[in-house]
Amino acid sequence: MDPLSISVAILSLIGATGKVATTINDIAGKSSRAPSTVTAISAECGIITRTLRHVEHIARTEPSALTTRLAGDGSATSGDPSQDESEEESPSLDATMYSALESCDLTIVALSATLQKCKGSSSLSRKTKFLLNETELQDRLQSLRGLNQAMTGLLAAVQAESLSAVRLILNDNSAALDSMVRQSNVLRRNHEPSIITGITDASPFDFDDGVVDSLAYRRAFRKFRTGINADLPRPIAEPPNKDDSATIVDSAHSAIANGANGEPGPVAPTARHSVSPPTATTAASDMPDLGPVGSSSKHLLEAAGKGNLTLVSASLRQGADIEFCGDDGYTALLLAAKSGHSKIVRVLSGYSADCEAIDTSGKNSLHLAASSGDLISCEILLQRVKDIDASDKDGWTALHYAAKHNNEEIVDLLCTKGADLTAAVSAGSLDAGAHPLHVAVRSRSNRATRSLLKAGSSARARCSDRNLPLNIAAMNGDSAMIECLLDAGAGIEATGKEDNPAIHHAAANNRSLAISTLLQRGAQLQPRLHISGNTPLHTAALFSNTAAAQFLIQGGHTVNTLDYAGDTPLHVAAKAGSAATVSLLLDNGGDVDAIGADASTPLVLAATGGHFAAAEALMERGARISLRDKHHNQAITLAAKAGNVLLIDRLLKEGADKDARGQSGWPVISFAAGNGRVPVIKLLLQKGASITARTNTNDEPLHMGASWGHLNSVVALIEAGANIEEPGFEQTRPLHYSVRNADEPIVAYLLKKGAAADPLDDWGGSPFNYAAKYGRSQALKLLAQAGALVDRPARNGNRAVHLAALYSQPAALETLLSLQADINATGSDGYSPLCSACSIEDDKGCVDLLIRNGVDLEIRSVVDSYTALHIAVKQGRLDAVRKLLAAGAKIDATSKEGLTPLQLAIAGSKAEIIEVLREHEARAG
Repeated sequence: MDPLSISVAILSLIGATGKVATTINDIAGKSSRAPSTVTAISAECGIITRTLRHVEHIARTEPSALTTRLAGDGSATSGDPSQDESEEESPSLDATMYSALESCDLTIVALSATLQKCKGSSSLSRKTKFLLNETELQDRLQSLRGLNQAMTGLLAAVQAESLSAVRLILNDNSAALDSMVRQSNVLRRNHEPSIITGITDASPFDFDDGVVDSLAYRRAFRKFRTGINADLPRPIAEPPNKDDSATIVDSAHSAIANGANGEPGPVAPTARHSVSPPTATTAASDMPDLGPVGSSSKHLLEAAGKGNLTLVSASLRQGADIEFCGDDGYTALLLAAKSGHSKIVRVLSGYSADCEAIDTSGKNSLHLAASSGDLISCEILLQRVKDIDASDKDGWTALHYAAKHNNEEIVDLLCTKGADLTAAVSAGSLDAGAHPLHVAVRSRSNRATRSLLKAGSSARARCSDRNLPLNIAAMNGDSAMIECLLDAGAGIEATGKEDNPAIHHAAANNRSLAISTLLQRGAQLQPRLHISGNTPLHTAALFSNTAAAQFLIQGGHTVNTLDYAGDTPLHVAAKAGSAATVSLLLDNGGDVDAIGADASTPLVLAATGGHFAAAEALMERGARISLRDKHHNQAITLAAKAGNVLLIDRLLKEGADKDARGQSGWPVISFAAGNGRVPVIKLLLQKGASITARTNTNDEPLHMGASWGHLNSVVALIEAGANIEEPGFEQTRPLHYSVRNADEPIVAYLLKKGAAADPLDDWGGSPFNYAAKYGRSQALKLLAQAGALVDRPARNGNRAVHLAALYSQPAALETLLSLQADINATGSDGYSPLCSACSIEDDKGCVDLLIRNGVDLEIRSVVDSYTALHIAVKQGRLDAVRKLLAAGAKIDATSKEGLTPLQLAIAGSKAEIIEVLREHEARAG
């Protein structure tokens, strides 16, 4: 046979195979009960079609090289003198080519006849026809599978780089080729070939380089091929070419690898049975020396990743570790599968590479091949993997990855092989609980979605977040996907995450087209969310999705509908700050002064968020600026809190009161001071606002700035003339507030500006006492440096050292001791600091600190004449009792009433303390 006759024959065979595929699709489409055998036959026909196309491509683009291979003497030996002369002669590629094409012809003819029996116009049901012809269909399927195995070997021989390699491949696949010939002989008893007839009788023609490379030859052949293809029915759909032609290292093949002249580059042959690995009889001299085994193992990884088939083979022949992996966990098989190098996958599989090996993320070779879209590698790997549903660390299976990357044919293949359609992604990951269908929908993989639904995936399955595929499609705005899911039985009113219907998801993501599709398919226009009562228009307003809002309004959505809290979509849009949505709603009849939740108007809500544009749109439509919410706040007080100086200025121009009071009687300037809004403070003062305006608790703006820790407000107000010593609530000064809130920068600033270090409030408390009570060690130091009295008592007699002990502030207590505070001073009720520490449930180490610093253990209270031990016993402080006894406290000291600590423990039924005291020989009286 010559390349031209091979091309002609193959194109005719492809056409015949395409007609068979059309018949199969017609049968399957009209019968929901077509057996799995029919599906399997369809898949095998697709594989044969692809293999034939690869051979035809080589015959057309490499006629000279193919002629050389066809002319090779099948009886020649490999050139190895050690080879046994009696060794069986190798078959010739020319004879094998003819046998393979004839076998293909006969198989297709026989299959076509069988399918016509299933399709015929008999009165029997189609199911019955399938049952009657099941045995014959099974026979045809086995014939196709045997033919595919033989065609795989043939394609490998056609692509071989040397005549010795051709002979080696033909020998290695002789069993499959012989089986193919025997099958042809069986089929020939009842069928005649329709295409491969008399080809070998054609007059010989020398395909020398001058002919095959001539423009006339190529132009005539292109015209012939175009005419043939125009008349052929479309064969079974092929996947996008995942070109692993990079594995072709011969420079003479570079044009093919790159798809020269607009033709696709060939890919590795598809097969259900891998080609046997090359044997040692291959000429080793053709292989590069890769050095030691460790070095060859690294070369193997590099070659597998880059698709260098020659280097892979050389590395394996020189003893490379096929399971060697890099730091990322990739073996050669994983790299080849990841990169779509199916020829290398085939070779490595032939050498029994571990198909279950995983990378650092838990992906195996099937996961990677499914991700890369390499159908051929998937077919090879599926013959060897033990678990088609093996998952990576995140719970993703191969079907998940094929679905994600929209690899339709791989999805079909995996489903045909029984992959789990309900496999769920692991909890804790981004797609927790997602089935392959959810992944396909989220990834906008329309073809994969259709394949999964056809295979039986449920359109009503939920992810861990309770979202359905329809909800996900609505979020993506994928109308075609929505249509597909609804056709597959997805409930249009079914709710997903947080009980949201799909139309809410579309509105939340501004998917107008998706909204249109849902409405056309019967979705409700205004379904409410169960908790909030939001309608789709509320949802669109919440997310500032003006386009979706406009589409809903045009569809008849009510503009002033209320949610369960009483807010209209205009309230929601104003709160979100969307001026465009606010304007849209107002243009369509939105109530500008509608009273919503908390008696808020849209303007009040816009001001709360400091949304100038939205508020301006409302004011331009006549919103009243004096309306208050239930907390007595107006737009201007809330705008001051938010700090939007432009909005404040606009409100003042519209007539807002610069001294208006809001919640708790706070004037506008106090809202600004308490939130650190200096530009607003300056604007208000410039407009004549009072710097001494007081709240209901008698505090001025300066108190509010200090109380809420805003140094910038404090500085601005003092520089504007605020009185640094002005008393506020209960005579509290700004310094008291700043100390209490641990704002040391404000404390330092106030002291620097001349604030008195020891002012007293109505309870006689000084800032120094406040610092001790709240544990502000740094403030204690600043105040002491400014002249504050360390032992100045409050009105009840307690000093700073008592307060630190009483409020469990060990750090502040240690600071006071370093400032020479009187450790034995008596305060309220005559308690010493140690008595105070023993009187509370948890002193946090204050008792230990006082004992270490030599506190007097026997100081007594004024009222009951209790020692610290009495107080610890009465309060049930077992830990303190032990510490005091260890420090030498008198165990039998008596109180004013003559009670010892043991008697107090007995009276209070303190069993553990009683035991400890008796261990120390305490007396009961």
